[in-house]
Amino acid sequence: MLNRTFHEWVFIRTCIILMRYPLIPYVSILTACYLGMNHSQSPARWRTIAQVIFGMMLIELLYILFIWLPYTRRLKEPAKHPPPSSPIERRALFERCMATVPNYGDYLRMWFLGSEQSEIRRENMREFLLWAFFDVEYGSNSGAGSADDYDVEVDEYISYIEKGLGKTFEPGRGRAKCLRLTIDSVEPAFRTVWWYATMALLDHATHILLLLNGFEYYAQPREKAIFPPRLQQIFASRRTLAGNLSYWYRPHRSEELPVVFLHGIGIGLWPYINFLAEIVGTKGKGQTGVIVPEILPVCFRLTEPPLGKEVFLDQFKKILDHHMWDKFALVSHSYGSILSTHAIKSPELQARIQRAVFVDPVSILLHLPDVAYNFTRRRPTTANEWQLWYFASTDPGVAHCLGRYFFWRENAIWANELVGELGHVRDERKEARQVTVCLSGLDLIVDSHAVASYLAGSDRANHPAWLLSEHGQSNVAGLKAGLTPGGDYEQHRSVELGVNILWFPNKDHAQVFDSPRTRAPIVAAIRGESPTE
Repeated sequence: MLNRTFHEWVFIRTCIILMRYPLIPYVSILTACYLGMNHSQSPARWRTIAQVIFGMMLIELLYILFIWLPYTRRLKEPAKHPPPSSPIERRALFERCMATVPNYGDYLRMWFLGSEQSEIRRENMREFLLWAFFDVEYGSNSGAGSADDYDVEVDEYISYIEKGLGKTFEPGRGRAKCLRLTIDSVEPAFRTVWWYATMALLDHATHILLLLNGFEYYAQPREKAIFPPRLQQIFASRRTLAGNLSYWYRPHRSEELPVVFLHGIGIGLWPYINFLAEIVGTKGKGQTGVIVPEILPVCFRLTEPPLGKEVFLDQFKKILDHHMWDKFALVSHSYGSILSTHAIKSPELQARIQRAVFVDPVSILLHLPDVAYNFTRRRPTTANEWQLWYFASTDPGVAHCLGRYFFWRENAIWANELVGELGHVRDERKEARQVTVCLSGLDLIVDSHAVASYLAGSDRANHPAWLLSEHGQSNVAGLKAGLTPGGDYEQHRSVELGVNILWFPNKDHAQVFDSPRTRAPIVAAIRGESPTE
């Protein structure tokens, strides 16, 4: 992730303009070629360059007509929401969510895209709650149920929020517009075919580096469509037995727990190469085995929609069973925490997860608006925000995944579910699992201060994130003078749950993977060791 500097802002804005509007460089170069052919001593050279540019423009046109437009057309299809919860389950979830809202005014303001409180009226609240807890569109008479079927229940929820807010909502409907992630339209930003050519090159470089680190690749079936095409999929010597879920496998030859890593949104596994190499490094006897599933819909590629929760869990379990991994450590980054949440909640898998490490998790306190707003609705201003907006939020595959397949109710996880509850899992579970949550103090997506305070519980007054937030610290404003913590990270352990919190005060989302000093405590946590400064 870029920093908030002016020269990085200039760099990222230039990159976005060139990739979003490729006609600008095409026309500029052709203009130079025209002038060169008419005024230079070697017109033939300029003519050759012009022919190359015309060829590139033809490739761009074919890409737009036969790949980009057909793919983006399916983004208009409505989401298929999961089955509705029972009224009792829904009420329990609602009250649990409201009990962890730090500030009702800020909560509503962000869910309503910065609208004034006076513009958020009773019908606006009804529209928001129908989406958030019922997966129903305001005024709808189809689907799991019509909006009218839930009037009494929604009115109770509105009254509950009014008590927390300390004021009542005016009747009628104001001008406020709420964020409804799986109902609102999905709007990707165009990117040139040469962006995908770059992704193909990085993909092959990643493939080579992982092979050199002892990983074996288990590819999807050859007939699976993906753009840009992958040579490793076409010519792979090993095929996954799990249907659509391709993955990397490193044989386990250690007394330590093997590791499953679930990556986040980005350019595949390229940012994690050094991290994975450090995990498999020699420690004690043998080397640690690693399985890394590829979540291709969030890897800046045009491919099939993401797997549903149950399908993913079924295919994930097949991979584990194939390699006979009965117990393992589950590690995830950012979006990967959603898949980790599904695994931890799965009755068939939760007892096998002996240790869990979450890095920049988005699934904790997911009912708060920060993740949805910051990732999909915030207007970018700084370099890192522009990077997030263009290269992640408006990527067609990512936008489709979040806008039509991201159902917060089944993706959210609570603190007690992280560690596991005795008596709620299989008999072989004797102790709650070891859990480490790694948070970045300057995270531009997650409200890491709220998450750290929530996990710390009654002991949060001693946690650096709480101390900073008490002095006005925010994730996007930078550290206040006089409050900069020393060192690369600080460690804290929740007294109530035993969750280990690694706090990186000066890091933005995903920046912990950039340096060996910040990767080291995470790798130590994966191995069950105590990190040391």
